[in-house]
Amino acid sequence: YSDVNFMAQDILNFQVDFYDVILFLSTYQWLVSQHGLEKTNAFLKLLSKHAKTLFFETAGKDSKAPLEEADNLEWVRFQLKDAGWDVVVEELLPSEVGGSRWIMKCLSKNC
Repeated sequence: YSDVNFMAQDILNFQVDFYDVILFLSTYQWLVSQHGLEKTNAFLKLLSKHAKTLFFETAGKDSKAPLEEADNLEWVRFQLKDAGWDVVVEELLPSEVGGSRWIMKCLSKNC
């Protein structure tokens, strides 16, 4: 595919374009660990202005970058909503390593 790219850089320094879909899988807890909750949520809000759909999944306290709050589904929903995303589908996926994970399909409220 000529329109698919992979880059190795700090995601918060990424030049954001417009996307139909963003896969934000097992990324949130690492960004919070490295940059803090405020900067990470500001980046999620920026993405909501540049994409129609977000698939979101994060780990909780059982991650190598533990984010205990993420074990609370309501807390995760609030973070997404506050960043401009509406959660439209949720599914709990079993995991053979670590705990089960919620994956969410989100639609932008800003796009």
